[in-house]
Amino acid sequence: MKNKSTQEKVVLELLTNLDTWVSGDYLAKKFQVSRETIWKAINNLKNKRDYPIVSRKKRGYMLHTAPYLEADLINIYRVDCKFNPNFWTNLSA
Repeated sequence: MKNKSTQEKVVLELLTNLDTWVSGDYLAKKFQVSRETIWKAINNLKNKRDYPIVSRKKRGYMLHTAPYLEADLINIYRVDCKFNPNFWTNLSA
């Protein structure tokens, strides 16, 4: 299994906590990167890939429920689901 990029990891974490605030500090610690790296990944997802991510000071980041999923995001799911059988049970409904 190829290593996921920081952007892919962030998206999966935000999807796991859909419509819930996730702090940049939490993401940085979880993925063992700097908060600046998380900030850059979030900005790329928001600005270049048009993900519906909201950011708020003192709260963090939130991915709003999207009416569709891009093909590359679905492929990330497939890989994660294949290697982590409990992946879908961890997702918020």
